[in-house]
Amino acid sequence: PAELKRWFDEGRPMVLLDTRNEYEVEVGTFKGAETLKLDNSRQFAERAAKRFASEISNRARADAPTIVTFCTGGIRCEKAAILMRQAGVEHVLQLDGGILGYFEQTESAPHWRGDCFVFDERVALAPGLEPLHLWTLLTPLPGLMVGSTYAEATLTKALAERDAANAWTEAP
Repeated sequence: PAELKRWFDEGRPMVLLDTRNEYEVEVGTFKGAETLKLDNSRQFAERAAKRFASEISNRARADAPTIVTFCTGGIRCEKAAILMRQAGVEHVLQLDGGILGYFEQTESAPHWRGDCFVFDERVALAPGLEPLHLWTLLTPLPGLMVGSTYAEATLTKALAERDAANAWTEAP
């Protein structure tokens, strides 16, 4: 994480590849990051092969920019980097510890835009690792399109949880 921040600060040429699903990307991503518009991780290999076809065919280019894959916690981006290397893409690294590692190890997570979707009751985390609270679902999230899969799923889940909690507090 500290090295990625340094690369950003130095203006080092790199390709940042967000390996998460599109609904996660809608919540937040790095400035200038590319996405493969994934609905699920199974689509990664095919879409990455199409996007990086020239890098695969010109794999010996010394001047090729480093590709940095990233994801929430580091697992999907590690797998993505391995798949890309196996396909013949050179100069591929992963963000160790993922976005959450970047949040933990860099002060105020510079170069990050928005929040980070997480797969638990917190819904999303801000760069300071503060959870997204239920009341914030009533206000638009930065960069979140109305009607997006993420917004619909999050709101549906939050309303279901609220209704379930109310069911326990109502008199029979």
